[in-house]
Amino acid sequence: SPIAIKQQKNQIKQAKLRPLEMAIRKRYAGRNDKVTQQKMQQDVLELYQQQGYSPLSGCLPLLIQFPIIISLYNIIRKPLTYICDISKEGISTILEKLQEWGIASASGAAYTADEQISLLKALNELPADRFAELSGIENISKISEVNLSVLGGLDLSQAPKFSELSWLWLIPILTFVTSFIGTKISRRFMPQPGAAAGGQDAATSMKIMDFT
Repeated sequence: SPIAIKQQKNQIKQAKLRPLEMAIRKRYAGRNDKVTQQKMQQDVLELYQQQGYSPLSGCLPLLIQFPIIISLYNIIRKPLTYICDISKEGISTILEKLQEWGIASASGAAYTADEQISLLKALNELPADRFAELSGIENISKISEVNLSVLGGLDLSQAPKFSELSWLWLIPILTFVTSFIGTKISRRFMPQPGAAAGGQDAATSMKIMDFT
C-alpha cells in the first residue's frame, strides 16, 4: 500500500543517516551535562534538515491508519449496527425479546448491546416462529446476509478462551511475536540516546515499552 511504501522509504533513509548520526553522538560521548546534550541534539537536527529527513514523517502514516483500524474494529464488533443498519431501538427490542424467551448468552448471562456478534448467532439460531415476531424491526432480514466465515468455513467470530486450548490462540500469539520482532528490528535502525544516558533504568523502560 502507499502507506507501507512511505514507511519503508522512511526507514531506508533513517538507516542511511544512522552512521552519520552515531558519529555525531560519538563526538559527544561521555558528556552528559545539559548544555552538551542540547548541542548534540541541535547537531542531529541540523543533519536531518540537510538530508531532508524528518523523524516525525514515519508517524504520519501510523496516525492515518489508526482511525481506519478503529473504524474497522467497531464495524466487525457491531455487525447489527454497522452492517445490518439496525437502530438502537431495534437492538433494544431484540434484547427484550431474547430476555422474554429466556435465551441467555453462552455464559448464562443476559445479552447486551455490546455483544452483537453473539446476538447475531442467537438470531440466526432462532426458530422461524420466534424470528417472525421480530419482523417489525427495520432491516432485521439483513442478518442472513452477514457472513463472518472465510476460507470455506473458518469462523472469524470465534475468540480464544482461557478455559480451553484451541488453534485460535495462535492468532494473538503470532500477533505478539511478529509485532515484537518488528519493534526490535525498527529499534536497531533508531538511535537510543535515552538508554545510554539513563543507564539501567532507561534500558528497563525500553524493554517494558517493547513488550507493551
